[in-house]
Amino acid sequence: MTIIRLQFITALFCFFSCAPPKALLNNPGQAKLKKNINALIVDSGLDVNMSIKVTSLNSGEILYALNSKKRLMPASNNKLYTCAAALANLGSDTIFETAIYQQENNLILKGGGDPDFSLEQLDSLAKIISSQIESVDTLFVDESLMDTLHYGEGWMWDEGSWWYAAPISALSLNDNCVEFYFHPGKLGQPVQVSTNPVTNYIQIDNQSITVNDTVDFQKFKIERDWAGHTNKFNISGELMDFS
Repeated sequence: MTIIRLQFITALFCFFSCAPPKALLNNPGQAKLKKNINALIVDSGLDVNMSIKVTSLNSGEILYALNSKKRLMPASNNKLYTCAAALANLGSDTIFETAIYQQENNLILKGGGDPDFSLEQLDSLAKIISSQIESVDTLFVDESLMDTLHYGEGWMWDEGSWWYAAPISALSLNDNCVEFYFHPGKLGQPVQVSTNPVTNYIQIDNQSITVNDTVDFQKFKIERDWAGHTNKFNISGELMDFS
């Protein structure tokens, strides 16, 4: 990969939140850049608050600013910096390896930080191993490549049930997520729930109800005990049966 380093480098910080935009009046910055960015904001039609700051890394001069001191949650904008840092330090040709080691009649599955290791790849790996080894006493899992910090600083407490808030690990499988499938049960009975993969690694407390009307309807929810950092899922609310 070729990295082009510009002599004039700027740092851009741009965050968004869900609220109407501020008026673009008298915000500081270089006239041409200010005009261009303001025009892009107006043309975007975004119905959000914005916090933007563009700074020269050479001189420290503020080239553009809009609500730059307003605190907003950066959310997915953080990925711009983490991806740029990964490309700069690791390169675009880096391969994350998941390795299998044999120790006597035991196997060690060692994670290499691959974020895309899937169930299909694990099945393929198992088939290759089974063609060479008749039996295994114990399978050990090694995720020691990374530290024990499984949750990022500043992660939102109320987003712990979603796939993008899955814990960090050197050995992640299926995005460290479990897929839930659900459909109505018998009227007045719990909603029928299944998972992929089928696993006893998680606990499910299903308090949901199948209904056929919207009177006092309670929204159907599947929530993980994120605050307790456990793998317990609470299923609540109601699901309509339209049959």
